[in-house]
Amino acid sequence: MDMLEKELEELKGFIADLKNDRAAQKEKEKREAWTRHTSLSLVLLAVLAAVATQWGGKFSSRVLVNLNDSTFQQSQASDQMELLPGKVDQSRTFTK
Repeated sequence: MDMLEKELEELKGFIADLKNDRAAQKEKEKREAWTRHTSLSLVLLAVLAAVATQWGGKFSSRVLVNLNDSTFQQSQASDQMELLPGKVDQSRTFTK
């Protein structure tokens, strides 16, 4: 009987230790619950930053295309302006 009571006491002690460990684990999870929210917020922020970067790249490409077109149109206008003084001079020479 003595042996049985001793084992029963050991079992009770073991169960008490398990309950204490479980309670400590739950308390630790409660204290560290904010880290989950923080990590999710950081992931969301990273995704938004990536999307914004992609949109910025798209806008940058459009700006470069417009700048290229503007440069081309400016060179065409410059070529046309080079022809204009020759035409004006010819009209003056014929009106004598």
